[in-house]
Amino acid sequence: MLIRVIDFETTGMPPNAAVCEVGWCDLVGTLADQTTGLMSWSVSAPKAMLVNPNRPMPPEARAIHHIGDADLVGAPEIANGFMALADGKPTAYAAHNAAFEKEFFSGGEAAWICTLKAGRRLWPECPSHTNQCLRYFLGIELEDGLALPPHRAGPDAYVTAHVLASALEKASVEDLIAWTQQP
Repeated sequence: MLIRVIDFETTGMPPNAAVCEVGWCDLVGTLADQTTGLMSWSVSAPKAMLVNPNRPMPPEARAIHHIGDADLVGAPEIANGFMALADGKPTAYAAHNAAFEKEFFSGGEAAWICTLKAGRRLWPECPSHTNQCLRYFLGIELEDGLALPPHRAGPDAYVTAHVLASALEKASVEDLIAWTQQP
């Protein structure tokens, strides 16, 4: 089973924003126990690519991710990023606040998992359900070179993949998909 965890950096909020960076990380599940159906999950290294948003970068968006117009000169079109996300035909896509990413990328027929909704359900006592707060609340220690800086697509996807792996220790893929579809 392949769950592709994605994250986008954008020029602002939908509906008037565009993607400027695509990040992804794969969570690959293999059957660990045929009797119980228990899966073993491994997380790949994050990947990211800048893409051309075809508009200037507003200062309020740049203040979050620090991607400027000069960084995007010569960047490929967003279609290249979306094709990379679809490569390998993932079983499901996942994102922290999946509704945001789905504003830009539907994922075709694949199901979606929202780690924000899962986090609120599985760890209601967490003081905040942001990606990084869940990481530290759960004691997920990651290599800084892969997990930082926050608000960049590759590192954010990597952190989300590890939060998702923790969620999969407590709930099934089917449960997480069902929770994502609920309000």
